Amino acid sequence: MRLKLNSIASLSFFLLGILPAQAAPILNLNAPSAEGVTVYPDHDDVNLFYLVPSSMRLAYEPNGTPRFSYQEIRYGWTTKAAVQSLMVPAYQTADIDAVKARILVTNPSAKFTALPFIGSNMSIGSNILAKLVETVDCAHKSGVIGQEQACSFLLTSMGRKVMRKMFREGLTITLQLGYTVQGVIQDAKGDYVNQTLSFQMAGALGGKELAKFPELFRDSSGHAIGVDDESPHGVSGDW
Repeated sequence: MRLKLNSIASLSFFLLGILPAQAAPILNLNAPSAEGVTVYPDHDDVNLFYLVPSSMRLAYEPNGTPRFSYQEIRYGWTTKAAVQSLMVPAYQTADIDAVKARILVTNPSAKFTALPFIGSNMSIGSNILAKLVETVDCAHKSGVIGQEQACSFLLTSMGRKVMRKMFREGLTITLQLGYTVQGVIQDAKGDYVNQTLSFQMAGALGGKELAKFPELFRDSSGHAIGVDDESPHGVSGDW
């Protein structure tokens, strides 16, 4: 069973910027003045710089509601649960702003954009949790690091019990985003060689931010159950 988010109407970018048709970050160089933060320069445009995120976080609607849903599903006498979320790469805003300011001092024409990727995939970071998940649908094609990343997974009956308990206690599930970047590396002669590299970064799903929105958790009858409810409506059998 493959689960899809139904409400991906638009992709949100952390930074505005038009990517050139042949964007090629120099993947073995960090921009001058970018100490402590990874900022790749472009191989062709001296004014273009690519910002690299540090972690993943849950995305939100404009009204502040997390872009997350938990729906329990009956299979005969068994109850499973479908979890759907939109995650977005997060940047260390203060550090990024400081780096941008330093670069702009020496290059007032500098432009900043999110790092382009040619593919990505999110996975559940814990081997233990992976045993509680029946199917996962978190793979993505090319885009920009900065876009929302959809991830859906179907929990087994045991996974539903364990993960709901984790949500109820304010704990988080660790997700890993793996993404692949196509660019160039600069050799000792100053020439550019095509290069594809893969990276990973962690994200967290759950915690107190979800406990504030019980309407995001639904039982098999469609009733809101809330992460603090011990006996959700409409659920029987293996609960």
